[in-house]
Amino acid sequence: MRIRPIFLDASTDALVRRFSETRRPHPLTATPERGDAARALVDAIELEREMLSNLREISTVIDTSQLRRRCCAAGCVPWWARATRR
Repeated sequence: MRIRPIFLDASTDALVRRFSETRRPHPLTATPERGDAARALVDAIELEREMLSNLREISTVIDTSQLRRRCCAAGCVPWWARATRR
């Protein structure tokens, strides 16, 4: 049996919208309190994509761009039906 990781992805616009809805900072966004230079949310998302690119390449990728945050959490859409292998 072959096992593949599942990689949930979304467009940059969708991720920016989700972070603004939750009002939580992206983990890779530097904060002045830590003495780091501020990093824009879009830059943090792109950095995260670079860091996870190897994992994404070997995974079954599911695009969640069209799903709303609450719908994803509730599992109201059969997301597995939208899986695309890349």
